[in-house]
Amino acid sequence: MFAQGRVFCEIVEKQALGKKVKVMIDFGQKRKRSKAAQTLVNERGKEIAFNSKIDALNHMDSLGWNFLQAYTVVSGSSGDSGSTSSEIHWLLYKDVTEG
Repeated sequence: MFAQGRVFCEIVEKQALGKKVKVMIDFGQKRKRSKAAQTLVNERGKEIAFNSKIDALNHMDSLGWNFLQAYTVVSGSSGDSGSTSSEIHWLLYKDVTEG
């Protein structure tokens, strides 16, 4: 007997290196001290740098993940002279068979 389930992950841009973008992926796993543990790596164990956030989304799509929702987190001061920063978070899901 097989049960259908759904798992979720979240993509957040980590940093930009020149023209490449690195992203963090949160699969809900226990966090380690290093945020590098949340980055995507290739078959050789090297961190993947993407051309853009859309490139990262296309990569996740090729692995069977589906886009669910995006939201923005704004942090910092709300005053006229205060600075703010924002991060875009993308939620993805994947249907899996357990059995």
